[in-house]
Amino acid sequence: REQRFQITKVGCDAIVSLANRTWRGKQFEWIRRQINQCRRRGLVCQEVSRQTTSQEQWERITDDVAAVSRDYLSNKLHGARLRFFIGQFNRRHMGRRRLFLARSEEGRGRIEAFVLCNPCEGGTRWSIEMYRRRHDVHTGVIPFLMHRVMHIMKAEGIREVSLCMIPAMHVEPPIPGDSRLLRTFMRLAVNHCNWAFDLQGLHHFKTRFRPELRACYIAVLPKVTLLSLRAGLKVWGVHRMNPGYLIQQLPRRLAKRGSRRSLAPFNFRDPRTR
Repeated sequence: REQRFQITKVGCDAIVSLANRTWRGKQFEWIRRQINQCRRRGLVCQEVSRQTTSQEQWERITDDVAAVSRDYLSNKLHGARLRFFIGQFNRRHMGRRRLFLARSEEGRGRIEAFVLCNPCEGGTRWSIEMYRRRHDVHTGVIPFLMHRVMHIMKAEGIREVSLCMIPAMHVEPPIPGDSRLLRTFMRLAVNHCNWAFDLQGLHHFKTRFRPELRACYIAVLPKVTLLSLRAGLKVWGVHRMNPGYLIQQLPRRLAKRGSRRSLAPFNFRDPRTR
């Protein structure tokens, strides 16, 4: 604000504190159910490190991980990742990232899903930057894998895990000087374009982990306009939808709107405010 930027709240970072997390009680019943289903299917979690893996093994594993990523994205409306919004797997630029795999057949079978984590705050917090699965695998494999990752990190003394931002969550009430245009756009996206982006499903999934919600903001100089909003959407690639997939999937997605009513209600308003 001192430098005349326009500050607008755009969502909440979902932070899971690990110190006292036991995953017991009714509030975590959904998580435990997914875990038990995956265990009965013989899925296990395996961490793979470039430093402890031979070049040949690393190439083979990351080829499979890239195939899982392509399979996941091919079943999305855009057919590709949204730039700067959805992460990209690059095996040659792992840095300090950690790669966790879900494998079948006691760790010897194919890779069913993976989670990629980024270090934050000197390694005291890790962010689950990316999670993807094969389209023919039970949907519970992702919460199963996330839970295992958090269990491993808790044993290492890591303080927190971030599930990354939930867009548009708690963007009300407005803050002084923010962009009414951007807040209106986010509300329209959730209420009328959920068939394309499923923000409600994302909100429901991440809140099952009962995270602490911390505000995320965007700073724009001098302010958000229709042209700058259009430019941002273009850079993300939101407009590049797969026409064939859209025609094929639109009726099914519209038909699912009724079932989405059973999900946790999307919270635009921060309950801590009056």
